Amino acid sequence: MWLLNLQAIESKLEEWHQNLSSCQGTVVFDIFPANLWQKMFLKSSSAPSLQLGFGLFVDWFNPRGNKIAGKQLSMGILALYCFNFQPQERFQPKYTCLAGIISSPNQPNMITINNVLKPLIPELIQLNNGIVITTPNYPQGQRVIVKLVGLIGDIVATHKVGGFMSHSAKYFFSWCELQDHERDQIKLGNLRKGTNVLGASWRWKDARTTRVQQTLSKTNGI
Repeated sequence: MWLLNLQAIESKLEEWHQNLSSCQGTVVFDIFPANLWQKMFLKSSSAPSLQLGFGLFVDWFNPRGNKIAGKQLSMGILALYCFNFQPQERFQPKYTCLAGIISSPNQPNMITINNVLKPLIPELIQLNNGIVITTPNYPQGQRVIVKLVGLIGDIVATHKVGGFMSHSAKYFFSWCELQDHERDQIKLGNLRKGTNVLGASWRWKDARTTRVQQTLSKTNGI
């Protein structure tokens, strides 16, 4: 893992970890002390390990410039950011992993985005289970666990990557089951549960026809 071979990187990770550990309290001011982060990593392994959380950034841009007139092209990137750094450091280019480039001229749709992500998924699964990596501080090797803890991007990008329908669909919100005609109520609907989202995703994947997939997506927004 290239990140852990950067100069003094392990000291930076440990410094921020110690800083957060000394500031534990009722106020959550960073993702690291949040309950979800703690639950994700505490159940991962009882053995000592370096536990890293990454966010996946996805966005598209026009390589010809942001022009209103003229030919419109769309090229995208997949980038990974480590949340174990201090907030002012975690998005610096030197700590950024360019995980993929989405070629132009058009953005992938909600179906073809799966093909773009396919090369990345096996590596994330392997890192989620933990691998042994040699680093300057651990020349004999250290177990490293990496988890994808969040998506970063606008609503179009995060819905595509997360497997949710468009923000203009009947079920337009990824966090709850609020419907399009209820927008003016300005309130959350029934919150989505991870198990239900995964179940709906598997039913869509196992559907034998495109028509069935479309019906399922319209039914639950996934």
